Amino acid sequence: MIVGVAHLAAKNDMHNNNFDDPLGPERQKQIADFIRRLAVYHPTKVMIEQRFGTAAIQERYERYLKGSYALGPNEVEQFGFRLAALSKNSKVYPIDTEPDDFPFDYDPVKQSAERNHQSAILDEADEKFKPYEARQRELIEKGTMLELVRFLNTPEALETNAGWYMYADRIGAGKDYSGADLVAIWYARNLHIFANVMRSSDSPDDRMVVFIGSGHVKSLSDFVKLSPDLELVDPVPYLDGRLESN
Repeated sequence: MIVGVAHLAAKNDMHNNNFDDPLGPERQKQIADFIRRLAVYHPTKVMIEQRFGTAAIQERYERYLKGSYALGPNEVEQFGFRLAALSKNSKVYPIDTEPDDFPFDYDPVKQSAERNHQSAILDEADEKFKPYEARQRELIEKGTMLELVRFLNTPEALETNAGWYMYADRIGAGKDYSGADLVAIWYARNLHIFANVMRSSDSPDDRMVVFIGSGHVKSLSDFVKLSPDLELVDPVPYLDGRLESN
């Protein structure tokens, strides 16, 4: 199960969110409801968007289990730690890449678009993305955490998010592949994340939940579908409460 989420704390991403306090009582209630629904899946491993092999994450999680660590406002702890603890898992599993290995530098793409008179392509990409961003912003400001996460994991939202890269891929001319090079970096990062997911699995009976920024979900889901020994589990029926036990 791959669950696309919005980052509760701003990151160095193309599109960032402005959440109110995730530690406030109303948001905490919403997060508890959302996590309780996913716990029906009974995950054996909960995977989080932190650097693969980071020991400090496990140390913090163990302190949380002992009651000696207060969760921070980020989704790694609010979602990942909570679900793992509710599922009685002794560990959490960071599966992200080294941040410097896959730099997502958008400036060369914009510069190439200007040189090659292709800025209209990027403008069209942004226009196509605006309804998605507007709905996400509306749910952040006025909706519940459950409503937001459910929206982010609908097929329409996932396709819109992934489709942006196909516009960027077109940028360049001649031997200039600035757009394709940037998209290749993005796909390479997702392939490394997927490799880390599989390196964290040691049993055919594993029931994995991966919490990750929603932009990664389409690629990771495709990798799961292409793997004959894996089964992709849709989180939406769990979020909707349609599955009460499994």
